[in-house]
Amino acid sequence: MRFAVGLTTGAMAACALAVGGAMLLGALNPALAWMALAVGLGLGVVAARQTQTQPLAPITFWDWITWSLFAFVCFRSFFWLLFIANDEWRIQSRYNLGDLALHLNLIQYLAGGATFWPESSIFQGEPLRYPLGADLFNSLLLLVGVPLQPGLVWVGLGGAILTAIVLWRWAGAFGVASLLMVGGLAGIEFLKTGQLEDYQALMEWKNPFLCLFVPQRAFLFALPAGLLLLNHWRQQLAGAASLLPRWVEVLLYAVMPLFSVHTFLFLSGVLLLIFLIDPAARRASLLTVSLAFFPATALIWLVGGGLGGTGFVGWHPGWMQGADPLKFWILNFGMMIPLILATLALTVRAQDRRGAPFVIGAVVFWLLCLFIRFSPWPWDNTKLMLWAWLAMAPFVWQFVIRPLSLGGRAVALFTLFFTGFISLLGAMGPNNSYTLIQLEELRQAEAAVKSIPRGARFVIKPDYAHPLLILGRPVVCGYDGHLWSHGYDYRAKYQAVEDAMSGRLPWSDAEREFDFDYVFSGPREVEAYGRPVELDPVVIPRSELVP
Repeated sequence: MRFAVGLTTGAMAACALAVGGAMLLGALNPALAWMALAVGLGLGVVAARQTQTQPLAPITFWDWITWSLFAFVCFRSFFWLLFIANDEWRIQSRYNLGDLALHLNLIQYLAGGATFWPESSIFQGEPLRYPLGADLFNSLLLLVGVPLQPGLVWVGLGGAILTAIVLWRWAGAFGVASLLMVGGLAGIEFLKTGQLEDYQALMEWKNPFLCLFVPQRAFLFALPAGLLLLNHWRQQLAGAASLLPRWVEVLLYAVMPLFSVHTFLFLSGVLLLIFLIDPAARRASLLTVSLAFFPATALIWLVGGGLGGTGFVGWHPGWMQGADPLKFWILNFGMMIPLILATLALTVRAQDRRGAPFVIGAVVFWLLCLFIRFSPWPWDNTKLMLWAWLAMAPFVWQFVIRPLSLGGRAVALFTLFFTGFISLLGAMGPNNSYTLIQLEELRQAEAAVKSIPRGARFVIKPDYAHPLLILGRPVVCGYDGHLWSHGYDYRAKYQAVEDAMSGRLPWSDAEREFDFDYVFSGPREVEAYGRPVELDPVVIPRSELVP
């Protein structure tokens, strides 16, 4: 556990220091990156040395099985996260096409000298509204000489190892299996077809490892850090020695908004319930919140763009259930909802103060997710739903599944994990890969803009895999799916870009709608707007378009 505490603390401290330094200096640079990583490493060593050791539970056959499965899927997912084949950049996961393209943009944009707090790289004139912690860490590695592709792979594997360690300490093999395989009943289709496929891909509740842990890079940091805090608070409630020193607890909690606002929200709810339920823990929880309040508030303000986004939180009853609610909930969640309700009832009946804040908090957040969306895209509620399930996992096992007979336990676990297991294996197949971009297109775009300052802003055809975005260049309007999910009121500017690029709007009029330095015309622009250009991309300065 000391290893996990040290690495997690060091990485999150390095990112916090980098943000503070970049705000003072104006931007990231190699010297700041070396300083932040070195100080973070030192703080990580101190944190590891000050962490209390915990006795290990006996390691069982099922622990080895779940660890082996976790190791296999992490090896397959992260070593093939981004790879070259047939002169293409390809990725292994269907869920990662849009997400990884955005992460590549942010990593290189931040490392390229973006002024802090950065203006959005995908929407001109507005601050970046995104928890950039995970991408910031890769930017620091890039600035100290770690190449982009290996950096992505090793950060992914490192986050996976830390998550496996801390999740096992929190909920044992059942917790690790929950991240890998928890699902509904869609996989029953496998019994008819015999085909290994990701049947959960058709559901709103998808396999959490495939659709959250791998593409949502924040979880590589947020899961181990959040689970360390849950372990720490559980020990405090049990009257045992605190796992973490106070300064580490406060740092992990206060810096969390830089990585995942959803995780910070869930942890805050648990802390509130600890305060309300256990009088003995009130002083400790109040002190943690008090010490973290100002840095956490500042980070929430920054990643929320001053809270100026549109529609981040809104009333959305029924979540995404559609016209047939009963079928939706049964197919998507199967055994999960009965297990959640049973665990709540048994925890209350047992008057288990050690478990009550986690179980009640999980149920409260699950219910909130059924009526409120916590981002413009309602599907993002799954980030809170996953936290709710993982927080309950040790108590689901303790109170509901473990007391069952061997046959009852087998039925419960089969129903809970079968769909997720089939989806996991289906997604790991050797032929599963997807083209992100042709390397020749990327090379041509890189050559075309090589001499142009990194801060220059381009007008492009909005596309999630546009070569300029992947190169980390800022654009006027990026992919509309990203603009919408980040809470930007983008439609007027987006339409003005489309009109100007297609010739319907004179550039002299377009400049009143948006600011730009260059227009980029490459294969994607030619295909979209039908204007013939030379074989290589053309970069047109603003001065040639606007008198």
